[in-house]
Amino acid sequence: MLSKYGRWRSLDDERRSTYYSHWWKDLKLLNQQQETIELKKQIEWKVGRGDKIRFWDYTWTAKGRPLMAKYHNLYQISNQQQKTISLMGSHNEAGWEWNFNWRRTLFDNEVAMAAEFIEESEQLTIQQNGEDSWVWKPGPSGNYTTKTA
Repeated sequence: MLSKYGRWRSLDDERRSTYYSHWWKDLKLLNQQQETIELKKQIEWKVGRGDKIRFWDYTWTAKGRPLMAKYHNLYQISNQQQKTISLMGSHNEAGWEWNFNWRRTLFDNEVAMAAEFIEESEQLTIQQNGEDSWVWKPGPSGNYTTKTA
């Protein structure tokens, strides 16, 4: 979509512009209707370097829920609430390393949640040069078909 319709924007982007193509404006109209929910069920993020995907807000993990919903307490104390994935860590010799920043020390009841959160986030692969993109989810056969879309 980027190469065909110009600059990047999310389906959740509420800004209006005359720059948008007619096709994009039609998608934006869907954003005001129930069909948007159905469209979002059919697509998912493919993480590249993480510069377009907001870490907490967007649904990009295999669990299918935004991290802010699954780990709400941790989201509330994060100093990185609006950050993209790429700003949540860095690449080093060993690969990707997360760098979480909390407003305060975790309470005892948050430590188990943080351990689960860190374990889940360590399963994710962040590429140094790949592009973030939307992809159609595969159908029951494991492959994308226009019929399932």
